[in-house]
Formats: sequence, structure tokens, C-alpha cells
Amino acid sequence: MGPGVDYQITTWSRQPRHDRQIMAEMATGQRIPLRYGLLVVPEDNTVRRLDFLGFAKKDTQDENGKRLFSNAYTVRISAEILPRVLDQIVPVTETNVSLNSQPTEFTTISS
Repeated sequence: MGPGVDYQITTWSRQPRHDRQIMAEMATGQRIPLRYGLLVVPEDNTVRRLDFLGFAKKDTQDENGKRLFSNAYTVRISAEILPRVLDQIVPVTETNVSLNSQPTEFTTISS
């Protein structure tokens, strides 16, 4: 695999049925392509390679002792980053995530 940036996508649910539904949706390759994935980036009119690297089940309990079903998916998205730019990257301090929509479509290339 070429140069890229690795991302971890984490899902959470309280109910085992919801956890299985999320896992089934992710495993079909419709949300994250398991092979030959592309990510269309409309902001710069590019198509990036998306590689599925792995999956980990991370069930736990919250501070009140309630079960929390968690799954972590690791993906790599191709990127061309100059070494001098890497020194300028700062940690994420705030996220803005919408759980109601997925504005960027993932595309699978048929082999």
C-alpha cells in the first residue's frame, strides 16, 4: 500500500441487536469497501484510494456500568503529503459529526 493517512472509524450502540445491524451494514462493503475502494473528494475534485485495514471489537461498560457495544474499523486513505507539511499538523481538538447522513459516497471498483 502506498502513502496515506490512517483513520479509525468507531461505532457505538447500547443494544446488541443494533450492534449486529451496524456490523452487518459495515461488513457488506456498502459503507466501507472491503476491497478496491475509492473515496470521491468533491472539495478538490479528486478520487482517493481507500483501503480497509482491519476491524476490532471493543465492547466495554460506561461509568454507570451499562454495556456499550463498540467496533473500530481502520482504513487508509491515499494522500500526498510533503514531509515538511507533516510538522505543521496539529491534533484534532473538536469534531463535527452528523450521524444522520453520509454526504460522501464510497465507490467499489469491480475487479
